[in-house]
Amino acid sequence: MASNPFTGKTVGQMIQDAAARYGAREAIIFTDERISYAELARRVDRLACGLLALGIRKDDKVALWLPNRPAWLVAQYACARIGATVVALNTRYKAHELSYILGQSDATTLILTDHLGPIDFLEVLEQVIPELKDADPGALHAEKFPQLRRVIVDAEDPYPGTIRLRDVFDAGDGSDLDDQLKAARAGVTADDVFTILYTSGTTSFPKGAMISHTNCLPHGWNCGVQLRLTPSDRVLHALPLSGTWGGVNIPFTTFTHGACLVLMESFDPGVALYLMEKERITVWNAVDAMILGVLEHPDHDRYDRSSLRTGGVAMTSR
Repeated sequence: MASNPFTGKTVGQMIQDAAARYGAREAIIFTDERISYAELARRVDRLACGLLALGIRKDDKVALWLPNRPAWLVAQYACARIGATVVALNTRYKAHELSYILGQSDATTLILTDHLGPIDFLEVLEQVIPELKDADPGALHAEKFPQLRRVIVDAEDPYPGTIRLRDVFDAGDGSDLDDQLKAARAGVTADDVFTILYTSGTTSFPKGAMISHTNCLPHGWNCGVQLRLTPSDRVLHALPLSGTWGGVNIPFTTFTHGACLVLMESFDPGVALYLMEKERITVWNAVDAMILGVLEHPDHDRYDRSSLRTGGVAMTSR
């Protein structure tokens, strides 16, 4: 195997290098949105500046409670650019799980959505942080969470006590932040913690696994080598971005090889078949329940799946 070009690199450097190398090529496809590598890097740096403007700094813990959408990846990589650590939250968490992890991780910032299907995230959050509705945006004081200062919502509607994610992006437009971003980037090393992923906690409370840039970025490139990924590949992705495979390995496998990530907010076998044909998907990573859903779908034979060539499968059924 060739020497790994991402040994000793940070995730922020990977995004910058990919933008320089692949520029106009599509990095992410999500519904009607097509994001090039250059645009992905631009959004990452703009949000990184916005986070700096809010006072977020190196080693701050930023919790992400979002479904699969570009905002998750942009926020994750923006944190990586400035040395903040992402705490990944599963969208299925109940109030007691959210409360435990926000406190145990010492999160200073929470970025979430307002709704996902029937789930009202802010309704759950109100059970955890009743002080939020009366707080000044960006200056939260919650008795149970002394470190938590900011709640950012990826939604158009304003909510009491919160900051809109769009407004954080807008705050990153100031040219005076460029020098701050440059200084912040220079302070990030490959040995810094990139993300904290919480285990299922089968023996006790969930435990936070601290994963550095060097733990996961070279591994992603190696997986891409094994799958023989090239910039021509298109990777269908519906696994949760809050997990190791879905939120770390698959995106890095894709982006380190200049391929395109076709992102699904939630898995639907009919939509997966449609995307396989429409986007000429070549790589699909899935658990067995997803594969069975596609194979047993009544319209399975109506869609052209001939572009598929490889992928990874995790077996979870008993």
